[in-house]
Amino acid sequence: MNLKYWLLAATLIIFQSSAYAVAKAKQVKCDDGMSLAHAVRTARAGTTLYVSGTCHEQVTIKRDRIRLIGKNGASIDGAQLDPAQFEFNPLVRIVDAVGVVIKDLAIINGPAEGIIVEGKANVTLNNLNVSHNSNVGVLVDHARVVVNGGSYESNQGGIDVVSTGAALLQGAISLQHNIIFGIAASNGASLEVRGASLNASNNQLAGVLLEGGNMAIFNFGVSVGSQILADQNGLCGLVLVGGGFLDVVAPPPFYFSGVHQINTSNNTVCGILMATGSKLESPFGAATFTVAGNGAGMTVSGNSDVSINGGLNIINNLGPGLIADGAGVLTLAPLDPSPPPALPTEISGNAGPDVVLNFGSRATFASNVNVGSIVCDGTALARGAATCP
Repeated sequence: MNLKYWLLAATLIIFQSSAYAVAKAKQVKCDDGMSLAHAVRTARAGTTLYVSGTCHEQVTIKRDRIRLIGKNGASIDGAQLDPAQFEFNPLVRIVDAVGVVIKDLAIINGPAEGIIVEGKANVTLNNLNVSHNSNVGVLVDHARVVVNGGSYESNQGGIDVVSTGAALLQGAISLQHNIIFGIAASNGASLEVRGASLNASNNQLAGVLLEGGNMAIFNFGVSVGSQILADQNGLCGLVLVGGGFLDVVAPPPFYFSGVHQINTSNNTVCGILMATGSKLESPFGAATFTVAGNGAGMTVSGNSDVSINGGLNIINNLGPGLIADGAGVLTLAPLDPSPPPALPTEISGNAGPDVVLNFGSRATFASNVNVGSIVCDGTALARGAATCP
């Protein structure tokens, strides 16, 4: 009798577990009148919702491990929503929920943001199309996101990370045709490019904007070969202001290989703009910078510092190549003592002077740095391969 009892109990447990597993995956067919917002609101933690059709609504996720998986071109479309509220009125809001995944969805035509991730939330955005939203495509406020591929285009800004938020960037990510910037980090926020290929081109102002925020390519093997493309923007490709910081490193044996590619070319005003205490460093020659065909190559001011150990090519710009006006310290030289020889640096072929040093700027040019022409005012200092005339 006891054996029968335990067999019956085990059968009931297996049946209940199976029913629970089935309940964890649901279909939401928006074209058939089903509501994704309702499905999310009533879902238990850990539920996967397979979404099809066009959902004309706003969705808030507050439970952990909710997964929204789009099928057959599914979308959340805000074209029918009231456009009166332009800020903090997203199509998708994730608040304090961890383990959330949104995959293979279009999030489009929102009256404000496409997605807001806030508070303690931890979210993965996988292969999304977040476009034509009236404010930024994705706003990350204090929270953490992983962006794995996808397009964030034709918004006010593509991806905006603020207030100590963080974004890990992987895969091929398009950040083009936005009104202000492709991607931005401000107020202590951070961006990590981990083997990603970012295309932050063709934006009306800047490709990458670091306003008191950080962007880094760290020395992980999986990060090797990361790419940042910021071409043909209306202002500058890469903008660092207010203490913005770009740090590029690579693990051994990739020192001095230029293995990461950073291109800022054919921008209207400049390739790289640095101001107000910002910093750019590539101390181990891990990156190849190509700054070409811009109105000016690289402009450094406001006590900002540059330390690049090889691989900087400022060439064929329509005005001056490197302009330092009230800059801090520009070091285009190997570390002392240096490991293997640094990659060469080329600052030449620009329509204006190749290097302009003004208002107390200081520069060191190592023997592997080729400077075509240099102009200094009476307060600037330069040493090494190129000196003030």
